Amino acid sequence: MKFHLMLILIFACNIVFSQKKIDSLLDIVINTSMISLSDTDEQVDFLNTIYIADQEIREEWLLADEQLEKKSKEYNVFWKKLRLTDSILFSKTKEYLDVFKNPNIKHGDMACYTPQLIFHHASAANFPNLIEMKMNYFPMFYEAYRNNIIEENAIWFYLFRLYQQVKKQTYTNYELGDEEQIEEMIDLLHLKRN
Repeated sequence: MKFHLMLILIFACNIVFSQKKIDSLLDIVINTSMISLSDTDEQVDFLNTIYIADQEIREEWLLADEQLEKKSKEYNVFWKKLRLTDSILFSKTKEYLDVFKNPNIKHGDMACYTPQLIFHHASAANFPNLIEMKMNYFPMFYEAYRNNIIEENAIWFYLFRLYQQVKKQTYTNYELGDEEQIEEMIDLLHLKRN
């Protein structure tokens, strides 16, 4: 019993520390104006902050998912925090893309990977027209993939999730290679490539 209480206490302390870190990262993201991102280094810092916030909330979520009762009040608080964080990160990433377009090689791997990852994690519960937005921004991500700015597995997973959201079923044509699957999902979803 003491061991169990000790684990709960350690878990709670870790959550408080992690929550403060996430809140600090979100404050930076929320308060960053696109006008202030005047050079590549500032853009990289902004996108990397978004990426880190995204991953921190997911690490916290995994802990909560393992430790908390699924129907508990605490679990519901974590779920809402995850969705709120995703919503903030999506809105600011969309704002970034509207001003600067997708990052390029000079921004580095993490910054290049971030926009499609954030779009991938966004929830339709927060954005009723999310599928339309994902489809509209897809040509930008596809171009980044074709120019080796983002990896094949990233665009595949983006399309795989989008396929599930649009078709209400899982894509299953695994006989094709990854590149062929990507092209087939694009065709099945009637997405524009440019």
